Amino acid sequence: MRGRRPWTPGCTVVLVLVALCAGVLAAGGPVRVVHYEHRVIWQAPWGKEPGQVGWAEGKDGNRYGPRAFALRPGGGVLLLDTFNSRVLVLDAQGRVAGTIPLDSTGYDDVAISPSGTIYLAENVKGEVVWLHDAAGVAGREVMRPEGMDVYLIEELAVAEKSVFVQEAGWTTSGFFRRVTYLKGRGEPRGTLASVLVSVSGVREESEGVVSEAVRGTVVAPDGCLYLDVHSPDGFARRVQILSPRLEPWGQVELRTGTFMGQGSLVGVDGRGGMYYLLDGGESTGLYRFDRNGQLAGVLDIPTSGPVRLKKFVRVSPRGDVYFLRAGEESLSLEAYVLRHLWRWRWRR
Repeated sequence: MRGRRPWTPGCTVVLVLVALCAGVLAAGGPVRVVHYEHRVIWQAPWGKEPGQVGWAEGKDGNRYGPRAFALRPGGGVLLLDTFNSRVLVLDAQGRVAGTIPLDSTGYDDVAISPSGTIYLAENVKGEVVWLHDAAGVAGREVMRPEGMDVYLIEELAVAEKSVFVQEAGWTTSGFFRRVTYLKGRGEPRGTLASVLVSVSGVREESEGVVSEAVRGTVVAPDGCLYLDVHSPDGFARRVQILSPRLEPWGQVELRTGTFMGQGSLVGVDGRGGMYYLLDGGESTGLYRFDRNGQLAGVLDIPTSGPVRLKKFVRVSPRGDVYFLRAGEESLSLEAYVLRHLWRWRWRR
């Protein structure tokens, strides 16, 4: 008859390892932690020469710089160098890959479709201009209603087959704000006014005072349209979501307890995370919400500088945050690049 095997130090080691593994499994597991790495992508001095960025002094005595920029689908940036009447094309490494000449300094926004068609908002004439492959102007669509003096294209949002134009103006019946959509490459299609009234409750009172209004228009990577609906109290926000076919998809309530009346939705990432910009003067808070409307974090974006910028924050599909920073001598394009770190979470 065989005897019992003697206990050896190796058995002790195995037993300890098994106990540790059991304790670890009971204690918790790895958890992904969001971390942002700051980078300076590109920098250029102020001026009108090649390799410089333009600025101009307004009637109010303030200095104003580039109006907007857009993230290119394959990496890189389009910078609307307004006062040098051009668009700077930057590659993914932050090098200037080319320039696109423009015919005026009236351009206020730039956007690009997934296939690479470039759209510009021109507010002197009140029109949307589009370019093909950076080869110059390919077409124009006049948006300003005939006879209207007070009119502004506030923002462009572009999908593969649609262009959404956020407009504001003043008519004899009062102030209006609406989102108009065009078929790809500028073909007129109609307005979203009826959709907004029936779906999201956006409405205009008889006196022309808007009780709820769309302040931000964003096309997500999946093609859905996100509308930032502002309520009168300045604390609650609704994001109305329409499918790529402009059918009601749902809505998300955003409540932070912070007055966000002057802010707006500026981006949606590939996971449905929403990024809400609140300008606070010398620094700006970028509030990040998950798809359920829960606050997931706040990024501090320094905006102090001698030159005022307009649309200076953009979010990539993977959640990287790009922003412009104006300094005394130069303008820089910077980014918070998203990094996911794995840490162990212990159960208490």
